[in-house]
Amino acid sequence: MCVSSATTNTDQEASQTTSNDSSSNNNSSDTSVTDHRHVAAVESSEKIQTTKSGLTKAKEKYMRLHDKMLEQERELARKRAAEADSRLEAKLRRHDVWACGRRAAASIAARLGARIDACKDHKIYKSVQSLDIDIYSRAR
Repeated sequence: MCVSSATTNTDQEASQTTSNDSSSNNNSSDTSVTDHRHVAAVESSEKIQTTKSGLTKAKEKYMRLHDKMLEQERELARKRAAEADSRLEAKLRRHDVWACGRRAAASIAARLGARIDACKDHKIYKSVQSLDIDIYSRAR
C-alpha cells in the first residue's frame, strides 16, 4: 500500500502541475510572446555586443598592423638616411683626400722650390749654369 499511495501522490502532483501549466498558458500567452521577444532582444544585443567586440578586435588588430607598418617605414627611412650620410661622409673623405693630396703636393713643391733656390745660390750651380749658357751660345 505504501507503494500505491506514493504512486497516487505522484500522479496527483503531476496532474496538478499539468493543469496549472495549461491554465497559465491560457492566461499568459502574451507573457510567453514577450518572453520570446525579450529572449530575442537579449540574443540580438548579445549579437550586437559580440559584433562590436569583434569589430573592436578587428580595429585593434588593424591598428597594430598599421603601427607595425609605420614602424617599418620609419626604420627604412632611418636606414636610407644613414646610407645617405655614409655616402656623404665618404664623398667628403674623398674630397679631403684630394685636398690633402693637393696640400701635400703644394708643400712638397714649395720645399723643392726652396731647395732649388738654395741650389741656385750655390756657386757650383752658378758655374754650371754659366757653362750651359756658354755651350748654347757656341752652338748657335
